[in-house]
Amino acid sequence: MQLSIETIVQSGIDNSKFQICHFKDTQHPPEIGPHLYVIVPIKKDNQHLVCMITSKVDKRINYYRRVNPNALQGLVRINKSELNFLKKDSLIDCNQAELLTKEELIIRIKHDKNFKLHNHAIPMNIKEKLIKAIKNSPLINVSNKRLLKPI
Repeated sequence: MQLSIETIVQSGIDNSKFQICHFKDTQHPPEIGPHLYVIVPIKKDNQHLVCMITSKVDKRINYYRRVNPNALQGLVRINKSELNFLKKDSLIDCNQAELLTKEELIIRIKHDKNFKLHNHAIPMNIKEKLIKAIKNSPLINVSNKRLLKPI
């Protein structure tokens, strides 16, 4: 028996650790496929900071070079050998980190029957880079930065 998205999110997302999930965001246009996301632990149990992982590294870097070069500090480049579940070198866009409740996350995932919450180990150096990128991002508000848990 397959568990519902609600059950997986409500019981599986743990705000004491970094986690990876994979889903098609209902807020993205239909032609955009599912993405991997990092759930970053924060000090609020009922909310989660969610950052998207993209394999379109050059496109994302060029975008921030054009619109806000300071936001390059909010990107974490990841070699596919650093996270063995990645198929390509990627980056985590911490500039677009969203603070979501479990209920909001469920709504964003709602129609993706292929939603997965992974238990991949995330190396300490990547966790540190993520925290640093969120703190250095000019696009993340200070109140969200204060929610970050120390590693």
